[in-house]
Amino acid sequence: MEKTWTVLDILNWTINYLDKKNIEESKYKTELLLSHVLKLKRFDLYLNFDRPLFKQERDSFKELLNRLIKNEPIQYILGKWEFYGYDFIVNKNVLIPRRETEELVEKVIEYLISLDNKKLNILDVGTGSGAIIISLYLELKKKLNNDDFKKLNFTAVDISEKALNVAIENAKLNNIDDINFIKSDLLCELENNIDILISNPPYVSLSEYNNLKKELFFEPQNAITDNKDGLYFYNKLINSIMERDIKKSFFEIGYNQKEDLIKICKQNKINNFNFHKDLSGNYRILEISK
Repeated sequence: MEKTWTVLDILNWTINYLDKKNIEESKYKTELLLSHVLKLKRFDLYLNFDRPLFKQERDSFKELLNRLIKNEPIQYILGKWEFYGYDFIVNKNVLIPRRETEELVEKVIEYLISLDNKKLNILDVGTGSGAIIISLYLELKKKLNNDDFKKLNFTAVDISEKALNVAIENAKLNNIDDINFIKSDLLCELENNIDILISNPPYVSLSEYNNLKKELFFEPQNAITDNKDGLYFYNKLINSIMERDIKKSFFEIGYNQKEDLIKICKQNKINNFNFHKDLSGNYRILEISK
């Protein structure tokens, strides 16, 4: 007689199996996969320990598990991931949005809600999944009165058409139809004035990239590294700040890039800049005022 596999059986067996395969966060990832297959909230698994899994459910779970043990990121396996409290479609065409980037969004929100009644053009460079610009849009819509919010113009650019398609889908997923998504190599295709520039550019150096965890190699390489020293896009964008007379810019940066970015700012005759630490105490945000 075939064994009946319950939720508890699957949880225990899979966690043990993943531990033997040296997969990090084995319990958390098992819970995510199983709740996804069973269409339950993660914590509801613990209210359903005795629930048996049908063969189709077991087969689906096994298929996802096989992808996980090949080091594919759990975010791609699930197809969606939460960022700043909102759901985003993620796939191999876009970088997976991370907790550190939420702190960048938070810093931009703090700045924008401190301004009085201004019409502003806000630009997200290298938007990828659209996580930054969409979260910013949704949060500002909640925090500002309607008249002030309507004065804001949101634009996002990316050189990858496939990434832009994901961002557009994510805007639809979050019921947004008035963010301008434009295919552009940095600012090349933009003619309008830019008041606020935000970017989480590829800042990992090629030497660092080659030593990353295996699962990171599933993400688009050109969204992680500039294939040089990790500073290429900062050089280009900070130079654009001067050329385009952009008043305020926010960048996510690598934990070890502060000194190099000070040099780049000074080379561009920018003296009004600040670095902000993340929750781990590392400098991860560069704010430039002009």
